[in-house]
Amino acid sequence: MTRTRTILQVLALTLPGAAAMAQVPAFPGALGFGANATGGRGGTVYHVTTLADSGPGSFRDAVSQPNRIVVFDVSGYITLNSEVSVKSHITIAGQTAPGGGIAIRGREVSFGSQQNIICRFVRFRPGAGSPNNDNGVNLYRARNIILDHVSIE
Repeated sequence: MTRTRTILQVLALTLPGAAAMAQVPAFPGALGFGANATGGRGGTVYHVTTLADSGPGSFRDAVSQPNRIVVFDVSGYITLNSEVSVKSHITIAGQTAPGGGIAIRGREVSFGSQQNIICRFVRFRPGAGSPNNDNGVNLYRARNIILDHVSIE
């Protein structure tokens, strides 16, 4: 009886820890660096409704606050006039864009020093006109970020 009790006590102490360690992947099939990123899970859904650089419904506005799932009601090129800094705990769901998908050009999109970001099905094209020869994406000091089906120039 005491042996059974001891085994049950050990299980009671270890099983909650094992459950906490089992993380939900960023999306089905996610592997590697950032595979367990939470993105905007549990946050608000923000609809990008314009290809304009800024203002309500813009990509810039969508990623300016943490804890969001960004979906696209438009497709085409978003031309940035200045760098965009993506906040932590964001999911950018490019696969929701209709037609030909979504591409971001003109300036850099920075994920630098942020964490828990999921970005899928987006094309980043800073272009030759970028004033500082910007990269398409900045990942400096970023943590727990996964980019999937992303094309970067």
